[in-house]
Parts: sequence; C-alpha cells; structure tokens
Amino acid sequence: MLDKEIVKLARDRIAIEIEEQNTQIQKELTRMVSEHNARGMLRSGSTIIRSSEICCNAVKARAQLVWQIYYRFITTSGVSYSEELQPELSALVASHLPERLGDISGFYNQTARHAGGAGVIEQGLANIGAARNTALSTIETEIGLFAHSLKAKPANAVESKSTIVNVYSPVGSIQTGNNSVAHVSQTIDVQTRNMLVSALTNLAAEVQKPECTIPAQKDEVIELVAESEQELKKDKPNFTKLKGALAAIAGTVQTTASLKPAYEALKVASGLIGINLP
Repeated sequence: MLDKEIVKLARDRIAIEIEEQNTQIQKELTRMVSEHNARGMLRSGSTIIRSSEICCNAVKARAQLVWQIYYRFITTSGVSYSEELQPELSALVASHLPERLGDISGFYNQTARHAGGAGVIEQGLANIGAARNTALSTIETEIGLFAHSLKAKPANAVESKSTIVNVYSPVGSIQTGNNSVAHVSQTIDVQTRNMLVSALTNLAAEVQKPECTIPAQKDEVIELVAESEQELKKDKPNFTKLKGALAAIAGTVQTTASLKPAYEALKVASGLIGINLP
C-alpha cells in the first residue's frame, strides 16, 4: 500500500503539470489552425489529421509525465515491494488518462470541426483512443520492471556499523556523524535509465517532424540526443558530459511550444539523476 500523503502530493503536482500541458496543446492547435487557414487548407482532411497527431502525441507525453512524477515521489519517500504495488500504480496512472480523455478529445473536437466531415473526425477520435491504450501498455511494462526490481532486492539487508550513503547524482563525498564512512556511488538504476532514454527518443522523434521548427539545426539536436543515449548505455556514465549534452538540448528546444510535452518529460527524467534542466 502506497503512502496516501505521498500519493496526494504526487497527484497535486500532476494536476499542475496537466494544466500547463493543456495550455500548450491549445496553443499548438491554434497555431496549426492559423497556418492552415493562411494556406487555404483549413477545411480539409489535413487539418483533422494534424489535429489528431497533436493530440495523440499529447496523450503519450502525458502518460510518461504522470508515471515519471509518481516514480519520483514514491522512490524519494521510499517504497518496498508488495503484490499490490504494480496494480495500484497502474490504476493511479490510468486515472489520469480516463477512457474518454475529456480534455484532449475536447481540444481535438473543437479544432476538427473547422474541417467538417463527421466520419473523418470519428477516425481521429479512434486514433486518440488507440494512442491512450498504447501509452498505458507502455507504462505498464515500465511499472512491471520497477516492481520486479524491488522484488529482486534482498528483503533483509545486513545492517552495517558504518554510515553508508548512496548518491545518485554527481556530487562529492558525504560524511555524517563521528567516525562515519561515506561510500559514494554515482550510478543510474535501470528504471531511471530507461525513462531518460525513452524521453530522449521521444524528443528526437518530435524534433524530426517536418512541422517542427527550432532555433538551430535539427541535426545538431539529434546528434546531442545520440551522444546522451550512448553515454547512458555505459556502466559508469560521465555525468559531466551527460549534463553538458542535456543542457545544450534544453537550450535549443525549451522555447518551442510544440516540443513542450516532450521536453517536460525529459526535464522530469533528468531531475531523477540530479541534472536539473531550466
């Protein structure tokens, strides 16, 4: 059973993030409508298709964002394995992506009406529903991995007479108390590593879309993403190099509205290893 207070704090944070994401979705849809209208393409199937794509991407980003926030809150406060952990976490994540997806589907319907064609609009809604199912299935595997990693840990660790401090971000050694010994271990657990790689991959996919415009060469961002992923594959990543690459990525994409959901997911994942992006 998860700590109710921690769950409440996580839900409060998620509500804030979802509100911000909805603002970005609306801005992106409004910009797309303006562009299509200027080109004389507003009342066409391309408006509906693009609206559906924007909303499908938002659903995927939301699923990752919700899970990353729950993961950060429960691991920070401490959690142990139980048979109920995986279904409880899955239910919590799913509660933020209800079947009807009222807000995201509402944004889609409002935009798609500009183009008409009820049949095509329904297909877009079906695509959004399919994106939800895929996103939840993906998160389900990550939750399963997290639960398995907890289960694999020894139930009773032998207590040491010295103070052992495990540090999961790039800092110096720490010592507490008289005659204490600090063992510093700079590492990234498998779950966090996978979350960060997933966020990088998703961001790269968004950057490569033709409609995405950023204040730099796209190839440079893709190269930085590839460098970051390569560093994360190492047993002992170079945190200084990784921090530099992630900071460079952030400086390029953080002001691009269409990349906001993908960037926020990267920001949350980076924070889990002590790298705080702007």
